[in-house]
Amino acid sequence: MPFINLPPTASEMFWDLDRRIRALETAYRFNFPNVDFNTSTPTNPNVGDAFYDTYNDQLKYWDGTKWVVIADNAFGVPVVPFTSTWSGTGLTYTNNPAVGQYSRVGKMITFYILVTLTNVTNFGTGDYSLTLPTGLPSQMHAVIQGGLHDTSTNSHLNLLGDLAPASLNIELYYPTSNGINNRFDHNSPLTLATADYFYISGTYFIA
Repeated sequence: MPFINLPPTASEMFWDLDRRIRALETAYRFNFPNVDFNTSTPTNPNVGDAFYDTYNDQLKYWDGTKWVVIADNAFGVPVVPFTSTWSGTGLTYTNNPAVGQYSRVGKMITFYILVTLTNVTNFGTGDYSLTLPTGLPSQMHAVIQGGLHDTSTNSHLNLLGDLAPASLNIELYYPTSNGINNRFDHNSPLTLATADYFYISGTYFIA
C-alpha cells in the first residue's frame, strides 16, 4: 500500500534557497566609472550617464543640463552649495552676498541661506525677498525660522519667510507684538548696517 503524507525531500525543502545561491554565484558586480571631475569632467554626456567623482568622493549623474549628486562619500544625503538672489526695490550690492546649502530627499528640500551685508551699496526702500535653491513648491509653505543679527547692539531678531506655490521667491517678514507679520526692509524691524547679517532656513516640498 502506498504511503501518504510523505515528508518532502531535502531538494524540495531547499529548492528556493538553492535557486538564490545559484543566482548569487552568477551575479556580476557593477562599478560606476571613476573620473576625477577636477581635471577631466566627462564631455558630451548623455542623460542618465553616471560616474563616481574621485576628486569630491561623490556619485553623480547627468540630468541633461548639469551633474547631480546622488550620494556623498558616506552614501548619505548630499549637501549642495548654491547662490540665492536677494532682491528689493533699490537694493544694490557688489558680488552676491546670499549663499547657502540644500539637501534633497525625494520631493523634500531642506535649505539654509546666509546673507552678509558687507558689500551692500544701497539698502533700497522695498520689501526684501530671496530665491529658493531648486524646484517649485507644490503649495504654500511657511519657512520655519530665520534671524537678523544687529551688530551695533549684539542682538538677534526673528525673521520668517513665506513660499507661494510655483514660485522660487521667499518673501521675508518679521513678527510683531500684535501677532501680525510685517515685511522685512531696509529699516524694519531696524535700520540695517553693512556690519549686520541675516539668515533663514526651512523645508518645503516640490511639485
